[in-house]
Amino acid sequence: MTTVHYYKGHVGLLINQSGMINPDGCQRGEWYLAFGPSKLYGNGRFNHGIPFKRYPFAFYVEGCVQGLPAIVNVVSNNLE
Repeated sequence: MTTVHYYKGHVGLLINQSGMINPDGCQRGEWYLAFGPSKLYGNGRFNHGIPFKRYPFAFYVEGCVQGLPAIVNVVSNNLE
């Protein structure tokens, strides 16, 4: 993950990373949308300021939400 944004008007977090894909041909492909922010907030990483780059994540992208590729699952096996 290189950039994470939350903007009013979107239903979740906007996420940018290198090597992005747009498998379902959504209108826009420069961001992923993790709708339901609890998918990333749930482990407390944002709330406690622990840097994401120490923790590898796998994103599963499926479908489009608000014209953006939707992250439907987030997996990390290296949490302390």
